[in-house]
Amino acid sequence: MGLQYLCGGTIGILPWGPLHLRASSDDMSSSVVSSAAKIMDICNGHAWVWPRNELFWTAVSYAIPSSLVPHPDRADLATWRHNPTGLFSIKTAYEVMRDKRPEVPWHQLVWGKGCVPKHSFILWLAIRNRLVTKDKLLAMELLQNMVL
Repeated sequence: MGLQYLCGGTIGILPWGPLHLRASSDDMSSSVVSSAAKIMDICNGHAWVWPRNELFWTAVSYAIPSSLVPHPDRADLATWRHNPTGLFSIKTAYEVMRDKRPEVPWHQLVWGKGCVPKHSFILWLAIRNRLVTKDKLLAMELLQNMVL
């Protein structure tokens, strides 16, 4: 979603973490690639060179996005593209995921300091005309004409 990966030649970091943590011991013991392999061990310049006839590595090669190009001359780096510094923060993750709408003039009245959450919620429903009142229940025919 928001992580951008640069593959270098020093550490085997891919979008799901180091490869040796994803592979079973059988995968790694029968592989021509060791568990301590680095990115530079499975690339030739700026192209991937996967071991042939190994089911695990075939699955890995299909799972890697085409935008992930190895750079053996640099260290691996994962950056958060939604923050200019490249560092992840909860604030920027929230801003990316939330539905952005214009601020309404009554938000301080409803959600201000010292407001009781239960009262705020009921007031918010009332302002949005979403309270299920007796007349609405009658109109939806969910309530019979009853005298309470």
